[in-house]
Amino acid sequence: MVLHFSCTPSARRMLWLALLQGLVFYAPVATLYRQVRGVSLFQITLMEGISLGLSIVLELPWGIVSERIGYRRTLLFCSALYLLSKIIFWQANGFFLFLLERLLLAVVLAGFSGVDAAYLTAVTPSSQRQHIFGLYEGGIHCRSVVGGPLFFFASSRGLQ
Repeated sequence: MVLHFSCTPSARRMLWLALLQGLVFYAPVATLYRQVRGVSLFQITLMEGISLGLSIVLELPWGIVSERIGYRRTLLFCSALYLLSKIIFWQANGFFLFLLERLLLAVVLAGFSGVDAAYLTAVTPSSQRQHIFGLYEGGIHCRSVVGGPLFFFASSRGLQ
């Protein structure tokens, strides 16, 4: 059975955003990448702990800010920071740049937390929410299916 539905342009953009952000195919080897770039396991653990703590601390303030400036602006700002964090990760070669990347990512994750669902709820008719949220979550988790072949392709060509 094929389910036909119409999707609002705003919901369609969120689906694409989830798909693109889900393509973080290097996640399984991020620790190795950091080690090759001069960061010790202790430093990686420290960065992750600081990142997690900051993300938890920023949850409530981000909720307040997103209510004031709007879900869409919050998502746009966080998406720009997300892109910046990935560029920093790609170019980083020491503890402090990788820490900066994790701090930016903590801000982003706290900003996205709940705002993405609230925005999708606001722009999607109630009759389509279950389907749209299924597609959204699928886009977020596509890296497990698409990421492996992408990583293999990149590593077989000598790309770092």
